[in-house]
Amino acid sequence: MGPLERVTARFLRNSIVLASISSGMIACVRNDSIAAPASAVAQPPPVFRDPFTLKVRIDRERYFEAKYENRVPYVADGDVYLFPGESFGLKVVTSNGEISSIEYVKDRSKADIELDFAQDPKNEGDPGMILTMTSHLGYDVGFSALMVRPGDGRIRKTSVLPLRAGLTHFEGWPDPIAQLVLRHLHVHKEPVAPKSK
Repeated sequence: MGPLERVTARFLRNSIVLASISSGMIACVRNDSIAAPASAVAQPPPVFRDPFTLKVRIDRERYFEAKYENRVPYVADGDVYLFPGESFGLKVVTSNGEISSIEYVKDRSKADIELDFAQDPKNEGDPGMILTMTSHLGYDVGFSALMVRPGDGRIRKTSVLPLRAGLTHFEGWPDPIAQLVLRHLHVHKEPVAPKSK
């Protein structure tokens, strides 16, 4: 690991990385105020994307395009970073019934969770986004999510449902999204409804 990767990895421990849509730069938001479960197992070093150009359909005629010269991780400190058009997997490790480590897996067929984030290529007038998640785990996984819309640059919370064990789940948004971050992955335990008397 070179000096840049060491500095980036150290900074990522207390930050969430969101790529700036307007400048192609990486912006980080401090995580100090958002509690995440402590990891019992050391997180693997992040795998970074090569520089790339993001192209997102805004409507039938317009596209948003941004170049990312800085490297953005796929997974860092338990946060999963997705850009439109990406498909990859996650290896999930549990310890004491809790998720303790999440790792990027290039080959989705070897992953515990498969992810595919895209706009519908068949519907060129619809800028909406679809996140397809397939679980090969024996337990449900819950998480929270943040998103950045093209040209906006603002970090927004978005709702997502838990991923059920052994199932494929689809999340959809009517508007284009330039980047999606899945955070705080955890074993999802259904609340037990009180028994009626």
